[in-house]
Amino acid sequence: MRQVYMVLVLLFIHGTFSSSSQISEGEAVENDQLLFAHVIFRHGDRSPLKPYPNDPYKGVEFFPGGFGQVTKVSFICEDTISTFSIALQKRGLQRHLELGKYLRKRYYELLGDGKYAPDKVYVRSSDYDRTIMSAAANLLGFFPTESDQIWTEELPSIGRPIPIHTVPIKFDHIVALERPCALYDKAFEDRLNSNEFKEAKRKVDRYFKIMMEHSGYKNATIGDAYSVWDTLKVHRSENLRLPSWVGDMLEPGSDMDNFFVDGFKMLSNTTEMKKLKSGFLIKEMLERFIQKTQSKLKPDRFTIQIYSAHDITISNFLNSLGLFDSHVPPYASCLLFELYKSRDNFYVKLFYKNTTADNLPPLNIPGCGTKCPINMFYQLFDHIIPKQDFESECNLSLPSMPVKESDVMTWKELIGPIICTFVVFFSTIYGWQSDRFYETT
Repeated sequence: MRQVYMVLVLLFIHGTFSSSSQISEGEAVENDQLLFAHVIFRHGDRSPLKPYPNDPYKGVEFFPGGFGQVTKVSFICEDTISTFSIALQKRGLQRHLELGKYLRKRYYELLGDGKYAPDKVYVRSSDYDRTIMSAAANLLGFFPTESDQIWTEELPSIGRPIPIHTVPIKFDHIVALERPCALYDKAFEDRLNSNEFKEAKRKVDRYFKIMMEHSGYKNATIGDAYSVWDTLKVHRSENLRLPSWVGDMLEPGSDMDNFFVDGFKMLSNTTEMKKLKSGFLIKEMLERFIQKTQSKLKPDRFTIQIYSAHDITISNFLNSLGLFDSHVPPYASCLLFELYKSRDNFYVKLFYKNTTADNLPPLNIPGCGTKCPINMFYQLFDHIIPKQDFESECNLSLPSMPVKESDVMTWKELIGPIICTFVVFFSTIYGWQSDRFYETT
C-alpha cells in the first residue's frame, strides 16, 4: 500500500503541477497565501551532557539542574575553581520564550486569531527533558495567556497548557534520530574507514593525546574526545575557568574545532545516509504539504507543525538539501519550511533563523531557487525520500542462499540477531554511534 500511495502522489504532482514548473523569483508575493508552516528548532542552552572523569565541575553544586538539562542560571568563576557565584542569565528557557514571540508575529495571520487550537497546531518533541522544556517555554511566547484562558487565580500568568507529544528515543527516527539502524551504522563505519576521515583524524591526534592525558579517560574513543570537547565548550559559555591544557582546541578555526564541526556534515555524507537520517522527516513534511494542497489534510484547519529537536536534526536536514555549511547549529536556531499558494500554483520556501535577527532571507534551494515549486522540490530530492518503512530501509542486505522450507523459521529467527550483532560490532570497534556522538548536543 505504501508503494501504491507513493505512485499516486507522484502522479498527482506531475499532473497537477506540470504547468507550474517555474515560478518567477521576482514575482510579487503580496497576494500569495501561506498555507502551512513546519517549524524545527534546537533546544535552548543546556548544561554538559556529562562530566569527564577529571572534570573539576562535575559536582552537583555547579549544575544543580542536572546534566544535559536546559539552563536557567549561569555560573561565573571568581578567583579559584571552587569559588563561584550564581547569576541569572537570559539563557536556555528565556531564549525560547523570545523565539516563541517571534513565531507568534510571523504566524499570527496564519492562525487566524493568534490563538492555540489543537486542530491548528501540533507540537512534537524528542523525548529529552531539554527539548520538552524548550518547547514549553517557546509556547509561552507563541501563545501568551489571554483573559479567557486563565484557569486558576493562583497562576494568572499561565494560560491553558499546550500538549507536547513525544516518542520514546529508541523508536524516534524523525526528531531525535536515535532509532537503531543497521544499514546506517554500516554506512557510517565505511566513512570512518575512508582515507578522508583518517587524514582529518591525523591532523588532530596531538589534541587527542593532550586531552586524554588530562581528562582521565583510559583507552578513550573518538566519542569520549567529543564529549570532553563539548563539555569544555559549555564550561566556557558558563564563564567557568578552563584548564591550561585546553589551549586553542576550542577556538574557531583550530584543527580540533574544524574536526568536530565538520563531523556534523559527515553524519549525512552520502545519499544513503541522507535518506536514513533526514529522508523520513522530509517525506513526512512533503506528504503533509501535498495533502494540504488537495484540501485533504486532517484536521482541515491544521496549519503549523512544530518539532522541538537538536543540532543534528537541523544540520542533517540542511545537509541533505545541499544547504549546510559546516557549523554547530546554535541553541534555539530554527528552520521554517513553508508552503505557499500563488494563483493555482504551489511552492515552498525555506528559512534558517540562526541569529536574533527577525528579517530572514529565504534560502536558495539548489536547482530550484528561493521559491521552489513543490513538484520540482519533490523531483530534486526524490532520491533521498524513503520508499519503504524504517525497518525495511534499515535492513542490511543479507547474502542470498538456498533455504529449505523446513529451515524458513530458523532463518527468520536468525535475521534479528545478525542485525543486532552488526550494530554491536561496529559500535564496539569505534566506540560510538553517530547519534550518540553528536546526538543531541
